[in-house]
Amino acid sequence: MYGTICRMPPLRIRPGQLLPALLVVAGLSLATQPTASQPAARQPGAGSAPAASSPPASRALRALPALGTLSFTNSGAASAQTPFLRGVAWLHSFGYEDAIEQFQAAQKADPGFALAYWGESLAHSQPLWFGEDVTKGRAALTKLAPTPAARLAKARTPREQGLLAAVEDLWGPGDTRTRGQRYSSAMARLAAAHPADDEIQLFYALSILGVLPRGDQSLGMRQKAGAIAEAVFARNPKHPGAAHYILHAYDHGSLAGRGLTAARAYAAIAPAASHALHMPAHAFIQ
Repeated sequence: MYGTICRMPPLRIRPGQLLPALLVVAGLSLATQPTASQPAARQPGAGSAPAASSPPASRALRALPALGTLSFTNSGAASAQTPFLRGVAWLHSFGYEDAIEQFQAAQKADPGFALAYWGESLAHSQPLWFGEDVTKGRAALTKLAPTPAARLAKARTPREQGLLAAVEDLWGPGDTRTRGQRYSSAMARLAAAHPADDEIQLFYALSILGVLPRGDQSLGMRQKAGAIAEAVFARNPKHPGAAHYILHAYDHGSLAGRGLTAARAYAAIAPAASHALHMPAHAFIQ
């Protein structure tokens, strides 16, 4: 088994429930900075995707109450934007059941939206908890189309095709580690092609953490993943995945101090996610 050990499954709690007590125990601050919500705009569809080496066409950040702030350019219908973005935010905080519900809502709003199926499929891979459901991961993709080629044809932009192809590698042949390494290699290629794309960068960082070797042998890969997450955190200090993956990357006795800033921020970024209330303690107790 590989990766950072964190076996606490997510609990569904509402913002404000037990939060003050939990934050006091963790030594965190309840102070947050106000954010202005922005309406979801229709994203560019097929034929308007940027070149692989270009940043995403839309850089608008979207505030998601109690889940953080992020931007994820996509070709989905306007009606699919809120559930899709909430699904991504839940993914970043390991709220897998909630993520699946949101991605399924996005599918209902836009049945041809390939990334809605990508997200549901990815939610069945929980590498830092050493859990996966291969059958359900593959089944989520099959809802889009029966074969990888048919599914890829439904992805509306080259970027979306790359993300879909990567998750196809995740659920392809081989054991868990082999598939995880193949997926991480695919995400590395996407990250190299999209250096300014925060979502691709963070999912690449998570893929690195998902194939860590044991003990001190993991230090180099931890620092690489941590540096990727820190770069996103510097651009968007309210991104749930950036803060979260910094904590997992530096969840090692010799690195824990590097995660203190993220530890102080994460619970306030995503108070609806129980894991965001729990994970900062990893930095504080080391």
